[in-house]
Amino acid sequence: MLSYEIAAVQKAAFLGIKDTNPLILSSMGMGRVLHPGNLEANDYLSYIDTYNSHCHRKTDEEAKNYIQSLMPFRGDKPVWLTEYSTGSFSMNNHDKDDLPIQEMKSLAEMVPMIFARNIFRSVNEIFYFYFFVYVEVKGEFYGLARQKDLAMTPGYNAIAAVGRILGNAHNPEKLDNLPGFAEGYKFQTSSREKKTETIVLWTQSSENTFTYSVPEGSEIYDVIGRQVKASGKNIKLSQSPLFIVAPATVNEPVAKSFKPSPAASVCPIVMNTILADIYKNEASDYLAIPAEQDFTLPLDIYNFSDHTSTGSIKIQPDQAAGMTEIIFKLDIAPWQHIISNINLRFPRAKDSGNETFRLSFTGDFDKTGKSIMTINVKPVTLKLGPDDKRITMPNSDNPSDWHINIIAGSEMETARKGNWNIFSYDFKDTVNKVIKSVWAAPSLEVSAFSSAYPDAVAIDLKQIEGPKLKLAFNVVEENGSAYIGMMNVEEDALRSDEGATVVIPFQTMSNPKYRKQDDNGKLDLDSLKAVELAFWTEPNSKVTLSFKKMSWVYFSK
Repeated sequence: MLSYEIAAVQKAAFLGIKDTNPLILSSMGMGRVLHPGNLEANDYLSYIDTYNSHCHRKTDEEAKNYIQSLMPFRGDKPVWLTEYSTGSFSMNNHDKDDLPIQEMKSLAEMVPMIFARNIFRSVNEIFYFYFFVYVEVKGEFYGLARQKDLAMTPGYNAIAAVGRILGNAHNPEKLDNLPGFAEGYKFQTSSREKKTETIVLWTQSSENTFTYSVPEGSEIYDVIGRQVKASGKNIKLSQSPLFIVAPATVNEPVAKSFKPSPAASVCPIVMNTILADIYKNEASDYLAIPAEQDFTLPLDIYNFSDHTSTGSIKIQPDQAAGMTEIIFKLDIAPWQHIISNINLRFPRAKDSGNETFRLSFTGDFDKTGKSIMTINVKPVTLKLGPDDKRITMPNSDNPSDWHINIIAGSEMETARKGNWNIFSYDFKDTVNKVIKSVWAAPSLEVSAFSSAYPDAVAIDLKQIEGPKLKLAFNVVEENGSAYIGMMNVEEDALRSDEGATVVIPFQTMSNPKYRKQDDNGKLDLDSLKAVELAFWTEPNSKVTLSFKKMSWVYFSK
């Protein structure tokens, strides 16, 4: 999903939830924010009560960096970690239900550390993902209760202790007057309706111990909440955390209870546009819209309220887009959904398709405030101009250089007739369970570019036989990352005697999640390894596809 879609779904969820019960929390949940500026431009923060995320990091430094990375994106909203643990444990080979007792104890010792550290890091609420044994695909274990009988492990009891002792912790401080191998935090808390101060202390390993002076009147608890007796005013600290609960020394105000935002505080009009995936580049967060041709953008408008709203919607493109402002008025009835088709036409990009424009939609409605949607648009060239240069892809006209790549159980043959390469397919009834269809993606090895990068790929393509195809052109990097550019071609042209010239700009290519192997989601032409002529179609079908002049394209500047 693109940022504007994420924001639209969040707004709809918030308004629908609040109409059902205003006290229910509506949360934005993300593991990693890729385009925070674009989300912010769509006013998503006004439609959340809490900013939720999950964090499973093997080291505390990783967890610290992750939590801090969330802070700029939550605005003034509380950050809740709704699934959290630090580290994981390999499953016991002898007994898949239980960990060795020492690992169970280690897991319990982590629990107070996790909560103390992250309350200090401004996390408002933490929920440890803990109930039954949870095993990741890699065989790693996160649970705090035994699978076979749900018996409580030490880690489960540690959660209960944290909840009782640090349940309303606020005003956190990190203790500085400790040895270098020790770590500790102090919080304002309350116990039995009395204001208290709670200190959580531990050392880095069992070999590191030291003596700590306990404030008078303190109660001390171990990692699973059992009271510990101190000999005199000092207590010996080790790797297993201790809670020291002392009478409050300052008159701090009690932390205010959290209250959800009312729906009346935001505009109930939500805008969205639903387009096919062929137009979306999720990695770079833009719509790839055909340039130099009329394009209809369906603007979905929803009224999540019990009254009719009257107002106007203004569509403002960047000045650089070469388009004029659009304004139209409308009345929208309670809980109504209407679609208004917006006709757009973008000029051809001046810089090989590298220009991205912003379309700002502002709805101004009586008594309900403003509704905002912001979309990034990249005009892409899908038709060749007289001055564009085509360079034939080496070996692409030799069928024997193409590697057969087809769903298991089906068959493919290659031939050449005149200037055309002919690929014939005989598909059986075996379908891919993910995409619910059959597929083929014959591949050709290519070399990376030593000089200027092309802007696109062009193919003269013709379908001789078979049902309707969903066509794509893929480029594959050395590490196996595959970037897919869906082909925007009319079926009548594809089946004509001349065929169709299809242009696939690199700006339209994206890396779908099920084949994602690299981390940045951006095509690297320096590591280009192969190209694929891919399509999806119906099982038990015969398909004949022909092509010629597979070329790298350099657009005229």
